[in-house]
Amino acid sequence: MMNDIAESKKNLYEIFKKEKLFSVKKTIYFPIYERCLNKYIGKKITLVEIGVADGGSLLMWKEYFGNQARIIGIDANTSAKKIEKYGVEIFIGDQSDPLFWKEFYKKIGNIDVLIDDGGHTNRQQIITVDSSINFINDNGSIIIEDIETSYIREFGNPSKYSFINFCIKKVHNLTLRDADFSNLKSKYTQSIYSIYFFDSIVCFNIDKTKCIISNYEDNRGTHAESFQEMRNITSYFGHWLNLRDILLKYFKFLIHLRKIFNFKFIQIVIFKYENYTLKKYFKE
Repeated sequence: MMNDIAESKKNLYEIFKKEKLFSVKKTIYFPIYERCLNKYIGKKITLVEIGVADGGSLLMWKEYFGNQARIIGIDANTSAKKIEKYGVEIFIGDQSDPLFWKEFYKKIGNIDVLIDDGGHTNRQQIITVDSSINFINDNGSIIIEDIETSYIREFGNPSKYSFINFCIKKVHNLTLRDADFSNLKSKYTQSIYSIYFFDSIVCFNIDKTKCIISNYEDNRGTHAESFQEMRNITSYFGHWLNLRDILLKYFKFLIHLRKIFNFKFIQIVIFKYENYTLKKYFKE
């Protein structure tokens, strides 16, 4: 019992600062990770992190979770394999390639935690989530860092097919589990129990056992005499607000067009094409 208490009080930031191998993390990430992941301390889990670099982050996770945790790193740079001498596993591959993920999970099987600190482009982040969603154990998580790139020009954004818009669509998917929409099922509505948004990070909480169809149930109590249903009442004022929103959208679009022409031509072409290829990931 005392060991469990000691383990639960591990300070991730202090562990990070003491690691001998180099790593970079935003300071805001440490309390977020502790909130989302401290339930795994001392447990037999498999954690995968994309973006190995010098390996400091992998060693941080190894110390934070304990000896029972299996820590795996993924990187496009073959030199990352040298980090294996510290007791972690390294796979070399491209996170934007669905075929890489297919082979990866064929070898590894299901995992508990996936952390993406890789290239941060829309394609990399979206394909990572889409390719991994079916291979996360119940009560597991997919955590994507640096989602602020969805607002940065150098990453081809703003875009209809940005990663943040992909996340927002998944928020809509949560509501589609309601009984009124229960025929609209996908691997997302059947897997993602909840989504946490933080500064620069999003956490998809995976648990198929909790992704149930939501129904209304009353307590058979009596209505108050003054009760009146108000939810479906509309007004001319409401219609005016809708018209106003449409006009604002139109003018914002014109402003957006003006900004686009400030991009370098080649950069526009590359990211517009790459974003277009993500269209299929927004259909469910």
